[in-house]
Parts: sequence; structure tokens; C-alpha cells
Amino acid sequence: MKTVQLGNGIELQVRDEGPRDAPALIFLHGFPESHRTWRHQIPYLSGRYRCVAPDQRGYRHSSKPGGPEHYRASLLVGDVFALADALDIGQFTVVGHDWGGAIAWAVAMAGQPCADPVAAAPMPAASPARLSPMPRTPR
Repeated sequence: MKTVQLGNGIELQVRDEGPRDAPALIFLHGFPESHRTWRHQIPYLSGRYRCVAPDQRGYRHSSKPGGPEHYRASLLVGDVFALADALDIGQFTVVGHDWGGAIAWAVAMAGQPCADPVAAAPMPAASPARLSPMPRTPR
């Protein structure tokens, strides 16, 4: 984890793994989660992609500005582009889960040429070993 100072004054704690010259994926967590949402996916993908997973503003050790006006979707979208700028990422694909999925779609719709099509996951994917069938209750 490292702290990244954004051009808008926000500091984000960021997990940044994988080759710096590889295609970049920016992962956005849901509510109330953190970069750890992506702890299974990043090791799998970081051999081929630069994987960037911030704790978004208001979470864990990232900046927590006071007042709800500092958490508008437009500001969270701006944080994604500011993060890409701060990390010198010219082109990226944004991947989001839950609230992060909504922000990911807004990033894609912002029309910036640096954001590739979005991938939104309604829930983080679990490894098959972690999945177990629900017990059936007799009727």
C-alpha cells in the first residue's frame, strides 16, 4: 500500500501491483468495503495487468473530508481520473463492485479518452474453493 496525493488535495491509500507498462485496471470497491474487495483478483491479474485498487475517499486511511457535499458522485469520478494522472496512467479500464460499480459506470460515461469500457461486478468473485452450496431446508 502506498499513499497517493491527488491534484485535488485528496490522499488515497492505493494497492498498485503489476508491470508499470502493462494495460491498467483501476478497481473500485463498494460500500462499506476497501481495496481488499479485490484481494483475490489482483494476484491473478497482476502478471498481465497493472492493477490499481484505491481505498476511495472516506475509507480506511484515505482522506475523509467532512460533510456529505464532499462525497458527490462527480467528485468520486474526479478522484479516479486524478488517481490515473498521479500514477502516470494514460489509458485504463475501470472495474467496480457495488457503489464502486456505479462510480465505474460514471467514469466510463464521462467521455474521457483515457477510460476504456467498464466492467461492473455486482459482487466480488470468489474462488471456487470458497464457494459452498447453501444447505437445503426440508419442506
